[in-house]
Formats: sequence, C-alpha cells, structure tokens
Amino acid sequence: MVAKDGVNQAAAVLMTTVGKAKELGIDQSKWVYLHGYADAREKPILERQNLEQSLALRKAYQRALSDARISGNDLEFIDVYSCFPIVIFEAQEALDLPDSTVLTQTGGLPFFGGPGNNYSMHGICAVVRNFQNAARFIWLGRC
Repeated sequence: MVAKDGVNQAAAVLMTTVGKAKELGIDQSKWVYLHGYADAREKPILERQNLEQSLALRKAYQRALSDARISGNDLEFIDVYSCFPIVIFEAQEALDLPDSTVLTQTGGLPFFGGPGNNYSMHGICAVVRNFQNAARFIWLGRC
C-alpha cells in the first residue's frame, strides 16, 4: 500500500469575487463556485459512543451535501483525504457510495500525504481539472 501520486506537488488557489474576476478578465470557464461546506468538531475517541465511527465526519458530509442540495450519488469526481485508511472507508459509507467508487483523483492512495504537504489542495485541483467543463463550477486558480 504505497501511494504513487500523479500530482506534481505544485498547487494554488486564487479566491475572489465574481466582480473582481470579471475586472481582471479571468475567463469564466476557469471559475469554480463553492456549493456547500461544513465544519464539525469530533469528540475525543474514548468519549464516542461508537469507537469505529466519526459522528462529526458524518454530520459534516451530510451538511455539505445538504447545502449543495445533492447526495453522495450525485458526486462524479471525488477526492477524500486522510492520512488514515479507516477515515476513507467511513467517508465512503457516510456518502453512501458503492465500493467501486473511485475516491481519489490524484492518482495516489486516498490516504497519501500529510498536513504539511498541502495534499488537500492537490485533490481540489485534480477534481476541478477533471470537472472543468461543467457549467456549475468556476475556477479562479491554476493547477
């Protein structure tokens, strides 16, 4: 189980308003909109009712999907990140995705990397690159 990532470890995102993007002349085909997000705090592991589940993970995923008015099955390109494989499998279950679902767009294991290497940005860039032609996304960065 060795990660063989397909990213070059260089990623950046520029966040701005639609007005500023227009003013800068950024092509609308490069824009990406955020449709939903969530944040949650997990109880310490020994205080959980069920040690093998993360209620915070499940609630955060449910909230982000609800805000975006979609379900896990509506996700075409997914990049789920954690240093630990168990988190990836729980995310797959929380999103109600079949076992055959590809959970990484970077070419590596979904549990590749660590917080110091900016992995999540590479996942975002890979998902956007794969989904660039969809009308509901705008991208204000370059991968």
